[in-house]
Amino acid sequence: MDNLYERIKIKCAEKGVSVSRMCLETGMSKSTMSSLKRGVTKDLSAPTLKKIADYLGVTISQLLGEETKKEPVSGGDELIEILEAAKERSDLRALFMLAKDTPPDEIKKTISILKALKDD
Repeated sequence: MDNLYERIKIKCAEKGVSVSRMCLETGMSKSTMSSLKRGVTKDLSAPTLKKIADYLGVTISQLLGEETKKEPVSGGDELIEILEAAKERSDLRALFMLAKDTPPDEIKKTISILKALKDD
């Protein structure tokens, strides 16, 4: 994928927000993104890229397609099996098996999600 707008759109979807919402919450002009989408504009300024990257929790390099995110160590089915095993044994040893090869930023995101779920 070579299109900056498409990468931004995908990252917004991963975060669960629309591109319009991202513009609103970052104070960006929707017309800037519209021009990027139509191909009138090919690039964004460094400050704009930083604002978007910070909002989306990614690097500017990732937005530009220069850096790819590591694939998760465990597949979805394997994760479900490990979690079920931990639940059945009423312990957390299986969860530590998951965490040993997981990047620290992914662990922090997971903890945040679990805390949010617990508070609901």
